[in-house]
Amino acid sequence: MKTDVNTQTTGDTMEKLEPAPYTQRYVDAAGVRLHYLDYGTEGLPPMLCVHGGGAHAHWYDYIAPGFTPDYHVRAIDLQGHGDSDWVDPPAYTYDDFALNVDAMVRQLDLRDFVLVGHSMGGAVSLVYAAKYPERVKTLIIVDTTVNLSPEIAAASSPTAHGVTSSIATSTEHAK
Repeated sequence: MKTDVNTQTTGDTMEKLEPAPYTQRYVDAAGVRLHYLDYGTEGLPPMLCVHGGGAHAHWYDYIAPGFTPDYHVRAIDLQGHGDSDWVDPPAYTYDDFALNVDAMVRQLDLRDFVLVGHSMGGAVSLVYAAKYPERVKTLIIVDTTVNLSPEIAAASSPTAHGVTSSIATSTEHAK
């Protein structure tokens, strides 16, 4: 049987993969215009997706459909990426990007949200969650190299914030 690359097999049925519909929106972060995609589903728990270094918010166009039934999914373009402003002088550190995330989170008043970061976005998400643990309910980092100083590792520890549940790997979580 021949299938095209946009076809997914589910049991005995074939479904066409489609990008999620979205609305383009902007927030201001200290004078920097940040673009984000709002995949909708107002009223559901919020999920914010952060792209990798060579990417942009549209990285999540084909991922969002898997989450929109259960979450209000949004994906940010970090400064200097996608349709967000570049900054001069250049400021493109994980801390700078975490401030982008914080500006968006505060302007949209996101609380107890799922934060998903891919590659560089995973490192940015980890920095954000370490600085603002009271806002993030769940942190998911995908395909990210994590090389933390002992201070950041200690601050990022779930027990440092009164969390007593364990952290599961994807394999453990699936059981």
